[in-house]
Amino acid sequence: MTLANQSHFVPILTAPTAPEGYEQLMEVLNASQNHQAALNAGLKAIEYGSQSPQLFYQVALLYQTLDQLELAYQYYQTCLSLDTHYAPALYNLSFLCFHQKEPIRALEYHERLRNINPKFATMGFYSTLGKHFLESGSYSHALTCWLAAFDFERSSANALNIGITYRKLGNHERAIEYYKTGLSLDPESSWVTFSLGNVYYDLNRFSEAMTYYDKARHLYPGRVEAHIQYASSAAKLEHYDIAIQAALDALLYCQSDRKIYQLLAHIFEQEGHSNWVTPCLQGQIPSHLDQHLQHKNAQRWQPLTSADDYHRHSVHPVQVWDVPLPKTLEPQIHPSFLSRRRYLAETFVAQIADGRAYYRFDPSVATSDHQWIPEVSCSRAVEKLEKLPTLQHLGDRAIFIPQRLSDNYYHWTFDTLPRLALIQQAGFEIHPSDRIVVNAPIHPFHQQSLAQLNLSQEQLLFSNCCHITAKELLVPSLLGDSYSTPTPWMCQFLRDHFQPHPLPQPRRRLYLRRGETNYRQVLNEDAVIRLLENYGFEAISPGSLSFPEQVATLAAAEVVVAPHGAGNTNFVYCPPGTAVIEIFSPEYVVDFYWLLSQAAQLDYGYLLGEDLANLPQFQDKRNYFGRHCHDIWVDLEKLRATL
Repeated sequence: MTLANQSHFVPILTAPTAPEGYEQLMEVLNASQNHQAALNAGLKAIEYGSQSPQLFYQVALLYQTLDQLELAYQYYQTCLSLDTHYAPALYNLSFLCFHQKEPIRALEYHERLRNINPKFATMGFYSTLGKHFLESGSYSHALTCWLAAFDFERSSANALNIGITYRKLGNHERAIEYYKTGLSLDPESSWVTFSLGNVYYDLNRFSEAMTYYDKARHLYPGRVEAHIQYASSAAKLEHYDIAIQAALDALLYCQSDRKIYQLLAHIFEQEGHSNWVTPCLQGQIPSHLDQHLQHKNAQRWQPLTSADDYHRHSVHPVQVWDVPLPKTLEPQIHPSFLSRRRYLAETFVAQIADGRAYYRFDPSVATSDHQWIPEVSCSRAVEKLEKLPTLQHLGDRAIFIPQRLSDNYYHWTFDTLPRLALIQQAGFEIHPSDRIVVNAPIHPFHQQSLAQLNLSQEQLLFSNCCHITAKELLVPSLLGDSYSTPTPWMCQFLRDHFQPHPLPQPRRRLYLRRGETNYRQVLNEDAVIRLLENYGFEAISPGSLSFPEQVATLAAAEVVVAPHGAGNTNFVYCPPGTAVIEIFSPEYVVDFYWLLSQAAQLDYGYLLGEDLANLPQFQDKRNYFGRHCHDIWVDLEKLRATL
């Protein structure tokens, strides 16, 4: 076939230097997915004089498709120089700049877009940017994002984020205004209620703070911070008995937070119990309080509904777990590891005839006669029928497992997936006709892990906002949220379903990079990797691997060194006896992977990074959003000695 026989070449043959023919050819080639040839045609059109903004936009889009981002950026800019109101170019530039780690410029483009053509701007983009700016301490930019998001949707969540940002900026009155707006939109939001307590605490208005903290902890009993702050407010007002009981409530859910022990030590000192102060600062509470705590743990789940509506099938009994101390060359064990006792609640499955469940950020479950079931709920939202989406009927049986923070790899692995194991361990067989309600997948690991559990797409209902019922509703007990305790049965379930058998050989020495993250970066990571390479280590980025690849890689490990992060969840797939060394910022030391290592029979040690305030090059520290965001600087000699 000759060129003359192909209609899209005819304009070029009749007028070889006219740009219109090449523009037409570009469209045809692009439609047939021949992107490089389409790009070449578009560039020819520009060479022959085209000044069409749409053409420059299409060329930029083709460069972006071919992953030539610098050139894409240049052609988007040229498009806008020809037409400053070209909305698609502004839209793509904002996303391109964000992925190129230029968030301020991304915000500028999206703001221009919103002012020129609001229908092209998106709340989701402002929310993503707002979260980034909060985590990186750029609060004025975060405020711009959250206010824009609130213009799109007057939701309690957006009002909450505005309030948080105003509080970070020191504008407490505006924070209170938006928190109260958030409560007017969702009176049962434990997050907004707790946050309002925080502002009053900042203002030393402790009685008002107690009111909101108390409401927050009743809305969601597992909110550890609400118990701690309620106790702290009570202590400020010298209501010591109330403060002690609230501190014990906090310990029921989290035994590693040193603030609880410091608060108790302060109270004991004020009350004249000086002999209790030092043990408490070392993570030990008086024996009578420990017995009281064990009793509270045994009574943690008390059914509030009649047996006709709700049956609870127990799986694992209440346990007390004493954990051995971790290994370290630090002169003293960090306080987060001093409290070695963990109080594990009973696990069970709630079987509810004609039960009803609602999920939006937090799960909320009720019986057929609308009684809220706190044992499997993190909010009371299900009681507000007039505020919920249309009820969706899922047939004979539904399994309800969505949970907050499941977008995080650790919480998905230990707080969500093992809830499916509880269904089977309680004696229920998962049938092909069962519907399984779970968080909407955001990352590839969500779909990839579910696929390995042999669940069909027809069974799964993915949703981040749903209101459902079924003739029989099965809801496993909550396993955790911000404070989770990995247990041996969870590790066994994950290994049985995901670990390759037999285990790969030969064994490998691995360093786990933090990957693409806005915070908690290892600032001298290149030097750390060079040192480790001398010991036979290879550096990998777990986030760049598929879920099966992550599992297989860690299943071949003999030694793992890693800064604290969600990638360390993969420790569970290491063979028993694997040595792991976790590196922390001294500002943020938590016990998740120490406990995981004990449950998975690993050899755990840790290393503290340097205090950035003591290093001359970091005298101007970043304005970190919270302790969990602090970056890490590793002393190489300490690391060598630890190895």
